[in-house]
Amino acid sequence: MPTTLRGIFFLTRQRPRVEGDGEAFKLTLRLFDRQSATAVEPYEVTWSGAAAAAWWQANQDIKPGQPLEVELANPRSFPVAHGAPEIRAAVTSLELARLAPSWQAAAARGTPQQGAPA
Repeated sequence: MPTTLRGIFFLTRQRPRVEGDGEAFKLTLRLFDRQSATAVEPYEVTWSGAAAAAWWQANQDIKPGQPLEVELANPRSFPVAHGAPEIRAAVTSLELARLAPSWQAAAARGTPQQGAPA
């Protein structure tokens, strides 16, 4: 039985990578998990197939900082040149999560919070 992980993650500033189409479609997202004010874990996640293509078609304008409800399968840690190891995993489900109330209020005023999606 594979390990699964579920939680709220945030889209980084790095643009999502898209390859192929239809069942060969593959979406790669760079996310981070904010553990605390000073601890952040980087993730590289991939989602393949028609469901991923449909989600991407509907959400291509996603902005950095957008919170996402994500379920991942088989997360694995990989060393990187500097900083914390990067965790890589396959997406089993992904949905836009609601913005924090402070971000919603700032967006309504037209003054986005630092790090909030525009």
